[in-house]
Amino acid sequence: MKSKKRDTMNHHLKTLLYRSFDDELSPEEQQQLASALNNFAELRIEKQQIEALRETLTGEPKPQFAPFFAERVMQRIHAERQSAREDDFFMSLIWTFRRVAIAGVIAVALLITTNILYKQDLSLDSILAVPQVTLENALELDELIVRE
Repeated sequence: MKSKKRDTMNHHLKTLLYRSFDDELSPEEQQQLASALNNFAELRIEKQQIEALRETLTGEPKPQFAPFFAERVMQRIHAERQSAREDDFFMSLIWTFRRVAIAGVIAVALLITTNILYKQDLSLDSILAVPQVTLENALELDELIVRE
């Protein structure tokens, strides 16, 4: 039972000690803390450690951001958003192109099949629906060109 009471008292005294660094204690609390510091060596040691730690921390330079840090961060955010929008645009173009390309391939395949079935021939001319050019046709074209 004494141990629990002592732990509670130690906790209360440590709380007073910590508060004394940042808050103003009431006169009664100040007297209680002074008495405890006189009577308990471990509390004095803890106070010295806290003071040393606080002194070390106050001696350290405070971390600071470089000039225009916020502006640079905002520029990066805007650039990333812009690139995300561009990526979305290009992805939609790719999606559209794939659909058009597939439709185009199907249309070309249908035309080739139709030409092959219509001509009943597997030559390149029939596949591409190129008319057969004979020597007479070539000469007729030559005569037309010369007349003009």
